[in-house]
Formats: sequence, C-alpha cells, structure tokens
Amino acid sequence: MSSGHIVCIETRPYIKDYFINTHGGSEPIKVTTSNNLFRLLSRHLTQKPKYWKLPVVSKDILMFELPNNDELNVMGYNYIPPSSYSPINSYLYGLFYCQFIEYMNENVIKKRWQVKYAVYNFLDMHYIDSENYDALFKIYYRYRHQDIKKLEDDDSK
Repeated sequence: MSSGHIVCIETRPYIKDYFINTHGGSEPIKVTTSNNLFRLLSRHLTQKPKYWKLPVVSKDILMFELPNNDELNVMGYNYIPPSSYSPINSYLYGLFYCQFIEYMNENVIKKRWQVKYAVYNFLDMHYIDSENYDALFKIYYRYRHQDIKKLEDDDSK
C-alpha cells in the first residue's frame, strides 16, 4: 500500500524512461516493500530539510512513491539528499546496463542485426525517447563483448 510520499533523484533521461516503463509505465514508480528498489532507497532516506520543496517533473528527475510499512517511518523519513544520488544511480545504471548489453549482444552477435536497428528496437521496446539513441549507441560500443570472434566460433559448434 502506498503512503503518498514521493522521493526523487536526478538521473539520465534514458534510465528514467527505462525504469518507468519496466515498473508499470507511470510516474512516480510505486515502490513495494518486497522489491529491491525499496531496500535500496530506504538506506538513503532522511528527514526533509527545513526549506524543502515538492519535486517538479522533468526529463532527468525520477520519482518514487514510498510504501507504508512497519520497519521504516516514511512519514518522517521521506527525502533523499543529493549526496545519495550517485550510489542510487550506480545501482540503477547497473541494472539497465546488464539488460541493454545482454539484449544487444544477443541480437547483434547471435542474430546478426545491425547495431543501429538493435538500438532503435531496444528504444521502442522500452518506450525510451529516441533522442537518447547516441548515448545508447556509445554505451554499446564502449562495453560490448570484446571476444566477438570467440563467440562466433562457439555459436558455430
């Protein structure tokens, strides 16, 4: 059951689009006590500062709605300080990165798709704004599987 308290972090636009669409398709993302997002966010929750303002929707702000629970008082601890954005973003980026690179390697190396087509297909599958194409294209070329020749030989056996 949600509490109505919303916390937010700054993140990259494609990470925001990816998580919104993998967790229900609407913002704020409803966090439950049973998923890893709540465990991650609960470590960084603090009390609101004195001059806190409500979060404003923008391309690089990802919002989460906290659940009610007995372990953590979300009435008092419902703010994530900017110093915690980096570890949360690292975790979210890691989840995104694993899915993206796995998808790209599967389709580009094994199915012989063009990289451009595979990136656009990933964008379409996860409803990510296509203006993020260049960022994803660079991520793939930076982190793609380096032993492509070895993978191709293993596939032919």
